[in-house]
Amino acid sequence: MICPKCKSEYIKGTKNCIDCDKKLVSFLSKEKPLSKIKWVKLGPVTNRICADMICEILKADEIPHYIKTDFAFGVISGNQTGSNISVFIPENYRNITQDIIKGISGT
Repeated sequence: MICPKCKSEYIKGTKNCIDCDKKLVSFLSKEKPLSKIKWVKLGPVTNRICADMICEILKADEIPHYIKTDFAFGVISGNQTGSNISVFIPENYRNITQDIIKGISGT
């Protein structure tokens, strides 16, 4: 386990860095080329506002992510009824981020 902030290494099973109090990860995303990362969809994300809130938290926790939305005539339609919005993260962050989604979207 590695701290994404200070790069300290810990034994498997440790949750947070003792120095930074950041959540530990299995590997640093910079160590793996972007094309080699397996991206998974988080969800459900109810609307664009929830997606933006989730992304703010992911950014603060230094978790790689991106948003994918429906496009209609060049306009993002993430707030319209029936439109789709998804947040993607590397697979190894799935368990950490599911609690974030539940806290924001209430699902």
